[in-house]
Amino acid sequence: METQISFFKNFLLLIILVASCTKNKDQTQPNPVGFEWPPLYQGTTLTQVTNNSNNSWDFHCRWSKDGKKVCFANYNNTAHELTLRIWSESDNNIEIVVEGMWGDFSPSWSPDDSKIAFDARINFDGTNLNHIATGNSSGSENWPSWSPDETKIVYQLFNGDIARIVMKDLETNEVFLLTENDD
Repeated sequence: METQISFFKNFLLLIILVASCTKNKDQTQPNPVGFEWPPLYQGTTLTQVTNNSNNSWDFHCRWSKDGKKVCFANYNNTAHELTLRIWSESDNNIEIVVEGMWGDFSPSWSPDDSKIAFDARINFDGTNLNHIATGNSSGSENWPSWSPDETKIVYQLFNGDIARIVMKDLETNEVFLLTENDD
């Protein structure tokens, strides 16, 4: 019975979400997909900050805590290269921080905005690259998140069909398995 109620609640939420994305009948806010903008964006002008060719795309963007920078991943399908980039509000400039990244697409700013974690940790200016990974994993490390004091990072370790949550102490380099999902 609880499963049915949970399913019904999720189904209702989906219906509400779909209903909120109906076509914009008065066409006051033109958009390429033909859906009405959420209330947050109605009546505002959206500004494109990246300009890519058809062979590359930007994704997994994250605001810095101070709201003045955005870190994001870019994949160039022609070069088969993944880069980590930062857009700065102050000069509307995009800077490549890391070229030839090796797999994680989910950057995370440190609480003081001085570092970015992905499957490595790096200063926002591109210096001091340190791998988060333990080096003895055949899986991928994804979705890092900083502790408030910046001494630890937790992340998802995905190995085939098993996903675990791992914590790494950045001062000692010790790695702790927080969850075990063997089923």
